[in-house]
Amino acid sequence: MGEPSYDWEFEKRLLIAIIVMPISTIGVLSIDFSPGVAIFFLIIGTLGVFRLGYRGAVLLWVFLIMYCAYFGLVGGFYGTALLFFITGVVVIFGMLLSEAARKERERVERLRREKERKERVEFEKKQKEKGLVNFVRGDGKEKWGTPEQVKEWKALDIGLSNNFADYTPREFEKFVCDLFRKMGYNVGLTPASGDYGVDVVAKKPGNTVAIQAKKYADGNMVGAPVVQQTLGAMWKVKADQSIFITTSGFTVYAQEQAKEAPIELWDKKTLQEIVRKYMV
Repeated sequence: MGEPSYDWEFEKRLLIAIIVMPISTIGVLSIDFSPGVAIFFLIIGTLGVFRLGYRGAVLLWVFLIMYCAYFGLVGGFYGTALLFFITGVVVIFGMLLSEAARKERERVERLRREKERKERVEFEKKQKEKGLVNFVRGDGKEKWGTPEQVKEWKALDIGLSNNFADYTPREFEKFVCDLFRKMGYNVGLTPASGDYGVDVVAKKPGNTVAIQAKKYADGNMVGAPVVQQTLGAMWKVKADQSIFITTSGFTVYAQEQAKEAPIELWDKKTLQEIVRKYMV
């Protein structure tokens, strides 16, 4: 598993605070010079303080607004006092609504998690009553099957995780046979020697596929000459197309060779995806 990603939420809110507080101050100080500017900055400051999400910051902002309202009332600036008072009430009301919304979201989330937990328990109970066993694949996806199926899946998953290191080249070819059989083909394994570059022949009505399977270590890339050999061997089995399968990858020249040619190149990643789709 990778390292957990750092949560920058605190830093983002701190940055907002650094921006909001001067704006709020400008809004307060400009009330006697330009009420329109003051209202603009008061609105921005209020929204910004809400974005902070800290009750202390919101309460401090309310206290500042109410203090200015009191100062305006005492000084005879009744319009100013009313403006600040209304702003303070709006902030308090908004804070209460925000808190109520937060609690409602938490309640809904708790209910959702509890529902999922109950559904999961019921699902597992039914699966076990059927005699099925849980299996988690190497990519994290879950499957249920009989004990015999799970045993087979585990063996296949181990093969995927270590890139078929325990397979001999001939065993890997037989494995490819099984894979295409699962994919709905009638398959045949060619002799171990004298195969002319074709290890497996897979057939469906109207489609014959010549398959070359190479169990290579990571980094041992398949080059263009081997791809050319597989293409040239198609005539031997009267194939309509060919597939080259390897547990490593292909060179740029091999990929160029395959362009516009009746051949598919399955590298390690492609092979694993197809195996998990049809066999695991």
